[in-house]
Amino acid sequence: YFLPIELLHGVTFSLTRVATVDFVQAALPDAWLTTGQQILLVVGPQGIGGGLGALLGGWFMRAHGGKLTYQCAAIGAAGLLGFHAACCLLLRICRRPSLLQDPPDGAALTGRGGGGGTTKLAEPLVPSEEDTWAAQPEPPHQCAASAATTEAPQCPLPRVQFARK
Repeated sequence: YFLPIELLHGVTFSLTRVATVDFVQAALPDAWLTTGQQILLVVGPQGIGGGLGALLGGWFMRAHGGKLTYQCAAIGAAGLLGFHAACCLLLRICRRPSLLQDPPDGAALTGRGGGGGTTKLAEPLVPSEEDTWAAQPEPPHQCAASAATTEAPQCPLPRVQFARK
């Protein structure tokens, strides 16, 4: 029964690789495409992360056996899934847009990027002096919402808004 799982691994690995390469191409301006692809190659599945994972996973499997290795991997994957779900829920509760959405009110710096909801970067990389943007954090919000109010609780993280200098 492992053969169908191995077939799924081939398909999902290929789709993940194509998606990451496409994301780098959509998110970066032309001047940074080669650098972005090289960073992806170095830290991606065939780079440092994959190499360290293979070494540490092999050592752990030899020292503790395959059953415990796969149990730890499953618990780690479930923990990461829970962390991702909690972050998405926190963003929704705080009424913050997704990180992949463009900032509102035309504050997005537009560039060459493709669609798909990714935030586009500026082209050229250095903005001109008459049209620069500066991040201006808002004062921190209190996260406590009293039971008597119907207002949603404010997020404890400071918001960053873009404004012309």
